[in-house]
Amino acid sequence: MKVMKKNLLLILMLMVSITFSFASDIQSFAPEFGRFSKADDLIKYEKDTTAEAVYLFDRGDTYFRRSEEYGFELVFMHTQRIKILKNAGMDYASFEIPYFVDGNRLEEVETIEGITFNMVNGAYEKTPLDIKTVYEEDVNSKWKVKKFTMPNVREGSVVEILYSIRSPYFFNFRGWDFQKRIPVVYSEYVTHMIPFYSYNYLLQGRGKCDGFNAEADHFERTFYNTKFKDMNYTFVMKDMPAFKDEAFISCPEDCMVKLTFQLSEMTDLSGVRSSYLNTWNKLVNEFLDTPELGGYLKNAKSSAEKTLIGMNLTDKTPIEKIVAIDSYMKSNYNWNKLNTKFARNSVKKFLETKTGNSAEINLYYVAMLKSAGLDAFPVLLSTRDHGKIKVDYPFEHFFNYVVAAVYVEDKMVLFDATEPLTYLGTLPERCMNDQGLVLKKLKYKEKVEWANLEAPNKSTMTYVVDLKPDLKVDSLNASFNMVSDGYYATRLRNNYVSDPAAFEKSILPSNFIMKDSVKVKNILEPDKNLSFRYAAKAGLTVLDNKIVIAPFCSIVESVNPFRQATRTYPIDMVFKNAKDFQTTIHIPDGYKVLRTPTPVNMNTEDFKLKISTEVLDESTLKIVGGYEFTKDKYPVEKYDKIKEYYRLIVTLFNGEVILQKI
Repeated sequence: MKVMKKNLLLILMLMVSITFSFASDIQSFAPEFGRFSKADDLIKYEKDTTAEAVYLFDRGDTYFRRSEEYGFELVFMHTQRIKILKNAGMDYASFEIPYFVDGNRLEEVETIEGITFNMVNGAYEKTPLDIKTVYEEDVNSKWKVKKFTMPNVREGSVVEILYSIRSPYFFNFRGWDFQKRIPVVYSEYVTHMIPFYSYNYLLQGRGKCDGFNAEADHFERTFYNTKFKDMNYTFVMKDMPAFKDEAFISCPEDCMVKLTFQLSEMTDLSGVRSSYLNTWNKLVNEFLDTPELGGYLKNAKSSAEKTLIGMNLTDKTPIEKIVAIDSYMKSNYNWNKLNTKFARNSVKKFLETKTGNSAEINLYYVAMLKSAGLDAFPVLLSTRDHGKIKVDYPFEHFFNYVVAAVYVEDKMVLFDATEPLTYLGTLPERCMNDQGLVLKKLKYKEKVEWANLEAPNKSTMTYVVDLKPDLKVDSLNASFNMVSDGYYATRLRNNYVSDPAAFEKSILPSNFIMKDSVKVKNILEPDKNLSFRYAAKAGLTVLDNKIVIAPFCSIVESVNPFRQATRTYPIDMVFKNAKDFQTTIHIPDGYKVLRTPTPVNMNTEDFKLKISTEVLDESTLKIVGGYEFTKDKYPVEKYDKIKEYYRLIVTLFNGEVILQKI
């Protein structure tokens, strides 16, 4: 209870701080729908002349409406006006409206309106949206989406839409995205709160809004015998820059400026309050009591015990048991590509079909480990594309995936059986996202445990290259021998198995032609290093009696992936990584070495780089190089350094060897 009160107090203090530190006399920018004049238009957006489209305004309202069936229901109204500045921005005239469904209780899209404005003969011509062109798709069992594209859109058009959603689900209070993929001139979200429902909100990406206001509504309402006024909160952001995708981002949603809400408390007419504000301790126990998670795990116990009888593991060591169970799970069950933290089908159906979602597979994995006498348990996590867990806020929706874990010699090891080509004790790359929540029954006030999801070891790619110029046909003959481990090897294995032809193209350096097929070793043995070799050829560059050769064959990036002047979010490389190169160049008769790549030996706590050259004899030149990022994540404060490291990689590893005719 103290933890709960402390969290609530912190949130209340935050709201008070926001209200008094930057509440301002904000003027709501809410033009009437469908009214548009030349004064509202623009030819280009001066603050970002590269923008292909821009939100002129983006406004949302959420309020509580009386309902005979539910007492109250939530209504979300959304108005957007977008200027299409370039042909490349035409996609911003297509819209999607997601809404929640659950059995007979469902949200409803009540209203959809739209207008396209085009300047014709000095006046704006309106083309309304034909509601018959709106269509619906199922996203999954819980979500549907309405889709439509505005008519008569071209470069210079302005599109405006208005829609509303009615919802009986008070937990599904709409959040607000202030930042988009294109600039937003003005963004405003107004929430109309009533005393029966309380929410906590979290502002991400900014310390404060450009404008904030809190005031009681002028009109009084009555619910049975209780009189009340809505409390209206207005959040405003102005001139929001476009979110620019850049390298090494785990999830763009983690980086964008947005507002999220979580139901914290309900109060009935007699004043009795029901808290929905969880603690991590309470949340863990709730998950284990959920039929689709804890219930599934319990139901899997008897089936797992029967399965183990035929595996003869009684006299095996813990490691031997884990190896056998891991092999059994990956060999006998198939993943249906659905990421989820809950089972959707029964254990019986999973065993019959031998196919399941990630929860059904990995929870059965936990049951197998536990039934074998191991200290096993589930771990909840958020996949990389789902966003990071905010440990200060115990919210259930942060999680979308579950894996198996077991203690081996007092060390927690994580397992996932959805991908057969992952090495024992490693998670799929999509799961490498900070930390996961251990699910073990907890006593009151007992501290929760978090699992580290980082890869303990670095992943390495080693390239051994042999280059031999053939002056008779102006050709450069090459042999490539590549060895990889860790997540580099897993990526390559998955690529090869899914499409061998595409795999061969992906490993072939630009300007080279494959001379024979790729020889692959250990492709289906994830416990071993993956190696492949092949022969290729390219045109030979000869200028003024000089042979020009790129010793690293353009394998390394030729463009720095970091292009922004500044960055506001961390650099997430997923795993520690290194690339090593060893190139042998055979010097033709009558030639000598004129120039080689610049020798370097750099060693910092974050990054290592080395290049060395050695003329072994008159006919052989050896070049050794490599670089290593020693951490999987770097704070935003190190952006300039990481950007500089990549500049060195691009410059030094794309250097040339020049052989001069004697």
